[in-house]
Amino acid sequence: MLAGAFLFTGTIAANAEEYYVSQHRAKTTPNKIYAFVMPETGEVDGLIFGRERAEKGEIIGCVNRAKIDEEARALELKISAEKLESKKEILNLVRQKEELEYLNALSEEERAAIRKGDIQADKRAIEILAEQIALAEKRMATSEENARADFARKRELYEFRMPFPGKIQYHFSLPESPNESLRLPAGTPVATVADDSDYFIALNLAQPKLLRLPAEKLLVKLDLGGKETLSAPFSHKRIEKNGNAEALVYFFRVPKNLRERAHNLLGANCVARLFFESEKPLKILSTAELVSGNAVTPFSSWEDLVASKFPGSKIVFVGDTSIALESE
Repeated sequence: MLAGAFLFTGTIAANAEEYYVSQHRAKTTPNKIYAFVMPETGEVDGLIFGRERAEKGEIIGCVNRAKIDEEARALELKISAEKLESKKEILNLVRQKEELEYLNALSEEERAAIRKGDIQADKRAIEILAEQIALAEKRMATSEENARADFARKRELYEFRMPFPGKIQYHFSLPESPNESLRLPAGTPVATVADDSDYFIALNLAQPKLLRLPAEKLLVKLDLGGKETLSAPFSHKRIEKNGNAEALVYFFRVPKNLRERAHNLLGANCVARLFFESEKPLKILSTAELVSGNAVTPFSSWEDLVASKFPGSKIVFVGDTSIALESE
């Protein structure tokens, strides 16, 4: 489920009729999408050849592989050196603790006989050393974990791993051989990957009157050419950032058999026709004819005009070219 989304889980009645409402700019979008860019100027290799899809976790490109491998070796040496110093510190503390435990078991006369009478060998001193040992061991483990985690985050920038199974689209022509690498400047887009488990038609319904329509009764259609149409029912809606503003975006789920066509429309400027599905028959009137036919009759709103000309009817929606009425 997408975060912040309002989902429609119902179904449209089989006998519902579709009524055209309006036309909108739209875009196709996959379930999830992610873009990889060059973290620095350098060589990129390990690209995927001969197929468009990859599984989650699969590497589809690696930047400056030799440099990253060298940094990995240097990290292991640094971790080993720091662990050795920590082990020396821990060993020294353990020996101190063992000595205090030995002395604590002796009588005062026995400690004096071995000239250790000035050493405080009480239980509290032993407990403090035990705490120091535990802290040193934890610090050693934490230091290693943090160093490896920091390097893992850096490696993520240089090794492009699929965040989900899906399709790959590189932003350049692949070299002739998988063994070849390409040199690209920092910030260059390398690949965009799409989670192709679902595709949606997304559009922004900014008109307040359209927002009042029951979303579960809406669907959109895209003309694909050759008399082929992509019809997508409402799925969910959510607030998205649009520059400095926020917009309510409606998402319509693409049928499984047309996901490939939807993928080919990624990045394209599309025009979608919005339809309203109603189980009750609606009266559809031309807004142009209504206005021209009432040129001498003043009215302040469509509601006023409908109330005067079609008493007992209510407006369902006002579209681009028509108005839909329902008998009350």
